[in-house]
Amino acid sequence: MLNAASRYTLTNWLIECQTGLDRLRGGFPADWRAGDKTGTSDETHNATTDVAIAWPPNRAPIIVASFLSESTVDLAARKAAHAEIARYVVEGMS
Repeated sequence: MLNAASRYTLTNWLIECQTGLDRLRGGFPADWRAGDKTGTSDETHNATTDVAIAWPPNRAPIIVASFLSESTVDLAARKAAHAEIARYVVEGMS
């Protein structure tokens, strides 16, 4: 369990991360606060990952993780797939 100061630091690192703006975070509504940690390897199985935490208004935070591997599409299409996953999660919450 992280203490309050460490939790604050980790949360800010995730929110300030710019590499995931077009992955899971790209699929969350604009009024949701969100942060994430991405991973990409074009050399190892064309893997593209993202783990995000999002704070929907007036709800508990959610955590979403997505992992794509062995893909034959380019990086832009893989990023778009992560955003689509987030949109499905949001839709499922309604």
